[in-house]
Amino acid sequence: LDSERAKLARKLENVQNIEAKVNKETAQLREQIKTMEADLVKFSDLDAVADEMETAKREMHRSKQRLVVRRDALRKMAQDLAARYEKMKAKLSEDETHTQLTNLEKKWQHHEKNNFVMREFIS
Repeated sequence: LDSERAKLARKLENVQNIEAKVNKETAQLREQIKTMEADLVKFSDLDAVADEMETAKREMHRSKQRLVVRRDALRKMAQDLAARYEKMKAKLSEDETHTQLTNLEKKWQHHEKNNFVMREFIS
């Protein structure tokens, strides 16, 4: 009798679990139906949808044109800056003081490297 009771209790629990799942799925399906009905109302007016898409298309086209103009302006600016940089770099490389400083920096680096090696050797 106890085994029969336990068996029936398991079946009852199983049925309750199934019922909960069915209720949850039913609620989800009802929500989907509401969404689909709203979409159906929205898309039933094809002229309004087409107008909305045309408006969005025109706005995207205008945005693309603005961005192309901006891109071209930035490219031009980058080219101008690169040319200016190269001119300044060439002018600097021709400058005697710059050449002397560069050579002194190289000597300094060489001496620093030698100092480091000596310190390592001594310690």
